[in-house]
Amino acid sequence: YVAPSKANLRGLRDKHEKKPKMNMQTNMGSMNTFAQDFHLSDSALPNQDEALDAIPCDVSLDVQCTVRNGTEDCDGLLPHIVDLCSTDDHPTSITMQYIGGNCNQTNHFHCKDYPGLSPSNVSYIVATDSNNDVYFEGNVNIDGSFLMSNNGTMITEDIDISIYSSPDKSELVQTMMLPLCSNSNSSSFHFQEVLGSTKLAAFESAARGSVTFQSVFIVEAAYEYSISGPGVLMFLKSLTSEHGVIDLTELVEGEVLQTEENTIIVKHDVNLDLSTAREYTLASNVGAAPSTANGEICRNSNRFSFTAGIGL
Repeated sequence: YVAPSKANLRGLRDKHEKKPKMNMQTNMGSMNTFAQDFHLSDSALPNQDEALDAIPCDVSLDVQCTVRNGTEDCDGLLPHIVDLCSTDDHPTSITMQYIGGNCNQTNHFHCKDYPGLSPSNVSYIVATDSNNDVYFEGNVNIDGSFLMSNNGTMITEDIDISIYSSPDKSELVQTMMLPLCSNSNSSSFHFQEVLGSTKLAAFESAARGSVTFQSVFIVEAAYEYSISGPGVLMFLKSLTSEHGVIDLTELVEGEVLQTEENTIIVKHDVNLDLSTAREYTLASNVGAAPSTANGEICRNSNRFSFTAGIGL
């Protein structure tokens, strides 16, 4: 068998120079009829007069998801829980997000609401340690954040956070204590955990560096499409619940799979958000043609789903 030239197969291209197209507009209502949404013109078929071995058309498609640069399966994937305090690695700075609300949205006993008042859209926040050293003081908007630090040195004491209605500190709205494992009575505090009207958003430490939402909850993964012959590949598209329509046609168009033992694997990189449990669904469709123009185009579809994230 001699590989066909561009004259023998229209649209044959170097797959290493191709980039996938991606349309982020997703219509999940059309997921079940996705396999019928692709149409090919007869002009795309190879010419029966070309000198190409007769190849039937019967392609198959398998879809998987794995963690990028690894073999771990995406199904059931969970983030690595990160504790603010570590036995030998306390933070040097802590960033809290001000989300508003009362102490009843947290299960920590370190929080107290003052009757008749609740955190407003803009509050005055003061953070100190037991020696009244100030780690932060200033106005913070709802959904804004504030950084607490001790001049770059390791924070080893619990932090007292007071929320006032105004900078004159005349009305105390809420108080809370952020535990830092400084004693046996302090509990661990996890990344993104809620404390009163605040939430742990990020921190830095000497050993762990910068710990952010991105580094903890966003996992780099890859959708892997495995196509087996026989057939001359024409298109590959995938409608996904979280990543829109993924068009990988340019990576497979014109590839010749002579028998069912011939397989081509195409990967598409994605990021998975593990902060909450999500079901990811992919409805994929591959099309191929025989090597003679009097044959019919064949298609095969695959529906693949998995769940990943906190709350499984």
